[in-house]
Amino acid sequence: MFAGIPGSGRRAALAVALSVLLAACGTDAESSTSGARGLKVAVAVAPSSLDPYLTSSPNVNAVVQNIAEPLFRRSIDDFTKVEPWLATDFQVSADGLSVTLPIRKEVTFHDGTPLDAEAVKYNIDRWLETPTFYSSYIRAIENVTVVDDLTVQLTLSAADPVLKTALTSAGFMILSPKSFTSLGNSSKSYVHPVGTGPFAFEKYEAGSSLSMKQFSDYWGGRSYYSTITYQYVSDANTRESLLLSGQVDLIRDPPITDLTSLASNSAVRVTTSAGQAGSSLLYLHTQRAPLDDVRVRQALNYAIDKDALAKAIYGDLAVPAYRTGVPSVLANCEQEQEGYPFDPDKARQLLSEAGVSDLTLKFASVQGAFLGSDEVATALTGMLGAVGVKIDLENPTATNYSAGQLVKPSDAAWDLVLTNRSMTLDSYDFLRFFTSSELPPDGRDGTFMSNAEYDAKVEQIGKAANIADRSSLSCEGEKALLTEAPLLFLFSVNGVLVSRADVRGVVMQPDLQLRVTQLTEQ
Repeated sequence: MFAGIPGSGRRAALAVALSVLLAACGTDAESSTSGARGLKVAVAVAPSSLDPYLTSSPNVNAVVQNIAEPLFRRSIDDFTKVEPWLATDFQVSADGLSVTLPIRKEVTFHDGTPLDAEAVKYNIDRWLETPTFYSSYIRAIENVTVVDDLTVQLTLSAADPVLKTALTSAGFMILSPKSFTSLGNSSKSYVHPVGTGPFAFEKYEAGSSLSMKQFSDYWGGRSYYSTITYQYVSDANTRESLLLSGQVDLIRDPPITDLTSLASNSAVRVTTSAGQAGSSLLYLHTQRAPLDDVRVRQALNYAIDKDALAKAIYGDLAVPAYRTGVPSVLANCEQEQEGYPFDPDKARQLLSEAGVSDLTLKFASVQGAFLGSDEVATALTGMLGAVGVKIDLENPTATNYSAGQLVKPSDAAWDLVLTNRSMTLDSYDFLRFFTSSELPPDGRDGTFMSNAEYDAKVEQIGKAANIADRSSLSCEGEKALLTEAPLLFLFSVNGVLVSRADVRGVVMQPDLQLRVTQLTEQ
C-alpha cells in the first residue's frame, strides 16, 4: 500500500486542512444511536480567521464546514457530481442569464433565526460587495432578487457553465445575517460563526483548540458524536503519539516515515483520499533578480528529478507533475503539455547563459505546508545544490509566511516558497491565481508574476460560455504559464488520515477536505 516510503528521515508536519462533516443524513442518520462522548481531532495549523469567505485557508474550511453549509455541495459518493443542499434546485433560464434557487424548507440557524430567501440574499450580496479570493468564482452574478420567502433569483451578466459547481466552494457557506451584528462579530471580523450545520460553535482558544457541540435542531439528522474538539498540534510525531495513546480519535497526515507501520497496526485505520488531492509547488519570485530572468526559472525546473523525489518520499502516494495545473473537477486542457524533464546539464547551461554563478537563494518551507514537506525541502536543497544553486532554508510558520511574503514584491522575505495547492474548480481557477490581479499585498500570488499577455489569455478563459470552450482555451493559458515558469510543479499527493480502528464511516474526498458520513463506533 505504501511501497517505497523510507523508514527513517526527517518527519513531516501538516498544513493540509481537515474538514469533518459528521452529520449523517436521511433515514440512516435518524436510525444511528447518538453517542454521549465527543470526537477529538488533532490537526496541525490553527485558523487565523473563522470567516470562510474572507480567507481561502483550508484550516478555516476544516472548521466552518461543520458549522455552516453551502447552497450546493459535492457528492460524497461521487466527488465530480454536485448535489443540492441548502438550495434544492438550480434552475437556469433558456438564455442562461438568470438562475432560480429554491431554498430548503424548515432549516434554522444556530441562533434560532430561519433560513429564508432574505438570509441567502444577504450572504450573496456580501460576497458580491467584498473582493476576496472567491470573487472570480461568482463574477457572472450581477444581482440577487428575493422572489418569495423561499426563492431567490440570480441575474447574470453572461452564461456561466461552472457557477453551480463554483457554489460548492468552501468560501460560499451561508451564515446567519443576525450573527454579523452580535456575538462580537462584524462584516470584517467574524469570530463566532453561526450557520445551519450539524454542529454549533462553542469557543476558540487561539492556536490551541476549538470546540463545537451538536445542534439538536439540525435538519439533516443527528450525528453520532455530541461534540467535536480540534486540538492544534504542529508536530506530526506528537499528533501520532496522541492518537496511539488514545488521547484523540483522528489525525490528518501522520509522519510520512511511519505510514507503513501505521498501516500494519490493528489499533488504527489508515485512509487515503480517492485520487490526488492537490499539487506540491515551488514558487519562484519572478520580480527579483536573477529569478526575473526566465532562463534562470527554467533552469531550476530542469534541476529537479521529480520521479526520484516522489518515489523516495511518497512511494505510491504521489504522482510526479510534468504538466501545468493541479487536480481539478471541471474543464482541464485535454492536450498533453510538454513540461521540464530532469536535465541537470540543461539547467547548468541555462544558468551559464544567464550569467549566473555563485547563486544563493532564500527558501521558505512553511511549517506543515503538506504531508512530507520537510523531507521535500531537504531533497530540493540537495538537487538545486547539484547544479550550483545554494539554498538558505528557513521554516516559517504560516502566519510568519503571510507577513513576510504576501507584501510588495520588493519587500518579500524569500526567493523560493514551498507550498501546496488543493484541488481546484478547473484550469481557469488555477491559472487566474498567477494573474496581475493576484499580486500581493492585495492578492496571494507568491510568485509575483505580472504579465499582460498571460492575463489576457486567462481573462478569455473566464469568459467562455461553455465547458468545451473553457477547456480548449485553457490549453493556451497552461502553455503560457509553463513557458514563463514562475513555479515548479513537483507532484500530486493523496491525502492521508489515521483514525482509531473502531471509528467507522470515514470517507475522504480528493480535495484535501475530509467528510465523515454516518460516523459511528464499532
